[in-house]
Amino acid sequence: MHPIERLRSLARADWLDPQTIAMEAADAMGDAARWLGDATAVSIARRLLAWHSFCGPLWYAATRILQAVDPADEASVVVEELLADPTALMLDAALPDGARPFVVGDGPGLADIARSTRFASSDPDLFEVPFGDRGGRFAAFGSHLPMSRHQTRAFVEGASHVLVGALVLGPDGVFSRSPATDAVEAARAAGKPVWGIAGLGTAIDAGLWARLCDLADSGRTRPETTVRSDVWWDDPDPRTGPPVERVDLSDLSFVCGPDGLVPPADLEREVPAVPPDLLECVGSDPY
Repeated sequence: MHPIERLRSLARADWLDPQTIAMEAADAMGDAARWLGDATAVSIARRLLAWHSFCGPLWYAATRILQAVDPADEASVVVEELLADPTALMLDAALPDGARPFVVGDGPGLADIARSTRFASSDPDLFEVPFGDRGGRFAAFGSHLPMSRHQTRAFVEGASHVLVGALVLGPDGVFSRSPATDAVEAARAAGKPVWGIAGLGTAIDAGLWARLCDLADSGRTRPETTVRSDVWWDDPDPRTGPPVERVDLSDLSFVCGPDGLVPPADLEREVPAVPPDLLECVGSDPY
């Protein structure tokens, strides 16, 4: 695939999980720094961040790579670290055999859970959701499967856990995909535990979190001026981007990350500060 077409495909790949987007982007930034110079790597980062502003691992990768002495070598290190993220193993170990998780959004291990034989449902008809590789014998939903509030409530009532895949983890909340807020509300009413799934690189600093909250409040997840009919023709909603929903940390029973299952109040995060020139990508046109 031509390098430019690769970046176009990555920019509009809203169905990919955050870690995969970050690894693909890091690889592209590393190749650019190695063969075309650091300025090209910066341009790639800015354009992808404008299109995937709510991808925490992408911010993590771009910040690490562009502030490194040798961006090309750092890109390889970042990719290896993301590949070795233990969050999926931690989640698998934390869930008991026979659990019936209701999964919202994407995150480390969530797609694997949908294919696992360890977890089953007492009502196969209710929990059978044939949707690409996310289908399983219990509810597993990605960012492109619409669901009514009534349907969400029904699934949550039959589940043992609600797992919310975090796109980003901020100081007081997470952003996830629909129907995260409906699922959390139903879980609270039914007394079901809610776990936030936040893999390596998902945590962001307070400055970036504030900007993303403002962007989400505007009803957008990307700037309108990035829409080019000849490039982004197949995007499901090019004017606003895929919707995101905010869940407060106080609504989560635990957060599962590289360190395992941790109560939200005990989270310890070392977050690299995002450079000011990258912060400008949030809600603005990088072209």
